[in-house]
Amino acid sequence: MAVDAAPQETVADAPPKRGRKPLLLIAAAAIVVVLAGGGYLFFAHRSHGPVKPELSKTAEYYALDPSIVVNFNDASAIRFLQVGVSLMTHDPKAIDAAKAADPAIRNALLLLFSSQTYATLSSAQGKLKLQQEALQKVQDVVQQSLGRPGIEAVYFTSFVMQ
Repeated sequence: MAVDAAPQETVADAPPKRGRKPLLLIAAAAIVVVLAGGGYLFFAHRSHGPVKPELSKTAEYYALDPSIVVNFNDASAIRFLQVGVSLMTHDPKAIDAAKAADPAIRNALLLLFSSQTYATLSSAQGKLKLQQEALQKVQDVVQQSLGRPGIEAVYFTSFVMQ
């Protein structure tokens, strides 16, 4: 019996096909790690961000007592200025900071008031400008101790020039 012996072709064992499954798992894991890290940073930053002060609904005032008295030079005579000053805020901590810094506030205002001229302070516009400059001086002092300006307005409760 003659059997046709056909040579059998042996298929060489080919390496198993690598699926895309491991690459997809690695990519998915990387995306999860990135999203988790981003979420952590987002919420950590929000919870430790700048803290806004607790503001009162009603305005609080602090009067610098006694009134500030300065002399300033005029072309014709030595003049005197007596100013009653009150500070206004909605931030109770700003009042505490202003009370603690009272000597520094009074010093800044004394220097500011004594550098004025009679002609400037005779007009309403000059007084309003002085009021804005006084507010800036007070805010600068409070900023140093409180970390924020705190004081919202400076009011002249009396204003006497001689």
